Amino acid sequence: MSLPNCKLIYFPVSSRGEAVRLALHLADIPFEDKRVGFAEWGALKPTTPWGSLPVLELADGTVVGQSRAITRFVGRRTNLYPSDDLLAALADECMDGADDVMSVTMREGLGLSGAEKAQKRQLACQPGGATFVACQRVEALYERAARRLGHQGPYLTGELTVADLYVFACTGHTVSGFFDGVEPGFITAFPLVQAVRKAVATIPKLVAYYEAEASKPYNELNIGGTLTGVQYQKLLASSRDET
Repeated sequence: MSLPNCKLIYFPVSSRGEAVRLALHLADIPFEDKRVGFAEWGALKPTTPWGSLPVLELADGTVVGQSRAITRFVGRRTNLYPSDDLLAALADECMDGADDVMSVTMREGLGLSGAEKAQKRQLACQPGGATFVACQRVEALYERAARRLGHQGPYLTGELTVADLYVFACTGHTVSGFFDGVEPGFITAFPLVQAVRKAVATIPKLVAYYEAEASKPYNELNIGGTLTGVQYQKLLASSRDET
């Protein structure tokens, strides 16, 4: 059971699949990055193990579902997941918290449309709002980890792990324009989260990766009312303090 020549199937956005893409790229593991547009998803959904994406297909035919299970599996195989049990639990806690940032933001707009949805999500990003509080909790975890482990950051355990990649992916997706009403600037209220986002976004290997990805056809897909390419531009610009 090996990772080379595996296939990652996910939507053409950051969100719950990006950390796996980045881990595979950083480890120089060849893989097929199959990006599924929303128009294709209806037919594909019944064929997936959990009725959801991402899905990882290994070269031997083994299929793994559920985003964080895939992230942990790939993290272990790429040496980007802690071998120490307590540090592994810390990484898991961090990924759960980062996922909450997206989940609560999505819930804030359910059943609403247009200006009403945008206003609801805008309020969620203000102090006391659900998205703001979710980010505060991730920020607090980074602070506690640095104090307990005695490092200066920016990474959660002192070294890059898939948890940091997951924070980069989830917070980046939240401010990418996918969610109406969420302005990228609100994330600067969380300096430790912003520090890890910038650290990941400026890894030379990932800078080159995103430059190459910018010309791929999936950037022209409209996802959530915004072109995928525009979403990635906003994600990277806000991560690198270019907004």
